[in-house]
Amino acid sequence: MNNPFGDEGILTRAIPWISIILVIALAGGAMTSDLAVIVKVLIMAAAIAVIARSVLQIVRQMKKI
Repeated sequence: MNNPFGDEGILTRAIPWISIILVIALAGGAMTSDLAVIVKVLIMAAAIAVIARSVLQIVRQMKKI
């Protein structure tokens, strides 16, 4: 692990986990705000897509180990 920015680096492995945490926090904040229902639905759909993509990246990383 000489290159922390490469494909095998700790930063690359941490990005999906950080994405999940940020998306949950931002979606939670949006759900409690005074936005229209359609906007909340779009935010939640985008959040689910990001979380699903992040989980796929985590699974792929685990298979490489």
